[in-house]
Amino acid sequence: MNYRLLGRTGLQVSELGLGTVSLGVDYGIPAPNDFGRPDCEDAIRLLHHAADQGINLFDTAPAYGESERLLGQALGKRTHCVLATKVAVPRDADGRPLRGRGLAAAVRESIERSLRALRRETLDLVQIHNATLDVVLEGEMAEVLQMAQTAGKIRWIGASVYSEREALAVIGRASCRERV
Repeated sequence: MNYRLLGRTGLQVSELGLGTVSLGVDYGIPAPNDFGRPDCEDAIRLLHHAADQGINLFDTAPAYGESERLLGQALGKRTHCVLATKVAVPRDADGRPLRGRGLAAAVRESIERSLRALRRETLDLVQIHNATLDVVLEGEMAEVLQMAQTAGKIRWIGASVYSEREALAVIGRASCRERV
């Protein structure tokens, strides 16, 4: 297995990572009569096998159903494995992003649930799930994650995005923080 540095984190991760959405929810193209989601034992066996073959980067999210729990059960004690999870942008009843204390409380609770599910004392990498340009530029979500990082709950922060504009905005915000 080949490894490389993950950005400026200092983490050495396998060039191949394993995304786990299809372990936790019915996802993708359905097989005849089923999506083909593995049962718990097969999923854990797959995760062990991947780690035994040198894969050490695993992607998950609370939105992936049972994925975090399965990863924690299989690999929570394998500290050489980098478990990358996400936190969704919390929204109010009208679908607007939460702000202020409500945002901070919802993100803290999401982080705590992920810590328990992944069986870790610190999360290796937490990404803002599907970060929009508005969320990135506004910056409050990143600030809440930075507070969790300062508190020792998170090692590294990132964002999952869908467009080049969003990716460049994330890079720009990170570069600004480094210059301060």
